[in-house]
Amino acid sequence: MDHSIFNDASMYDDGCRKPSRFFPATMEFLTFMSRCKQLGFTDDEICKLSIGLAGKLLKGAAGNGA
Repeated sequence: MDHSIFNDASMYDDGCRKPSRFFPATMEFLTFMSRCKQLGFTDDEICKLSIGLAGKLLKGAAGNGA
């Protein structure tokens, strides 16, 4: 895994040393990407899979009144 993301200023809220609220989701996605690559998926396939999974999640959330 590329740990340079920990030094990326864009991952932190302005004026804070605390990570952005998006940081945990970003780390989860990087872990997901890494696992997909280990399974032999290409970057394009990973993007399509991510978009498809996000769409299903959003439809499910909308159906549950969220």
